[in-house]
Amino acid sequence: MPGIAGHFWIENDAGEVIWDPKFDSYKLICKIRNADHTKPHYRKQTPARQREMMREHILPMMSGVRRAMNEGWVPPAEFWTPQSHNCASNTCRYKLNGGEGRICYGDMGWEQTDGKVWWEFEDQVSDEEYAMAGAIATQKALKNMTRKERRELAKKKKKNEKKNDKARAKYHEQMDAVPRNLGKPPMKVELTTAGKVLACGAVAVSGAVLASMM
Repeated sequence: MPGIAGHFWIENDAGEVIWDPKFDSYKLICKIRNADHTKPHYRKQTPARQREMMREHILPMMSGVRRAMNEGWVPPAEFWTPQSHNCASNTCRYKLNGGEGRICYGDMGWEQTDGKVWWEFEDQVSDEEYAMAGAIATQKALKNMTRKERRELAKKKKKNEKKNDKARAKYHEQMDAVPRNLGKPPMKVELTTAGKVLACGAVAVSGAVLASMM
């Protein structure tokens, strides 16, 4: 998703991750990065950064869909299905569907066999840095693979790319179906600059609108 290098997920008051959908593409990523897909790691960004990302990517989407629903639009069943590489949309739909917990933003990755963490979704990393790190990790992984494993990996990669393309197309189709220009001015959402870190590390900001979403 353009503008999102990191990751959105849902935590409870104790700071535990209670909702973050898993996808088959994660297994492929972990195989390439020599990581364990069953050992995810999360690292929250600063309160200020979380507020910024909420303002840019969560609030506009939630207010638009909620406004459409208030006007009588009924989302189809598939609208609620999580889509790969659409973490902002996924968390929005989860909350709109009555899900508990708070939306958090930061970095997400998996533990590697050497004990380090591969941050696949890392906030504020340049494309050049990401490409360089990815190329190095990929070369290391390929050197340790047999020819058969490489062929299987290539097949899985191609299959996942097709799957992701279909998922993205479906996502855009669903979002295009949300009614626009319903005769009401866009909802004006204001956030105060004052925020505090809760027990779970999520950001609390004043305002009834945001409070109802988090």
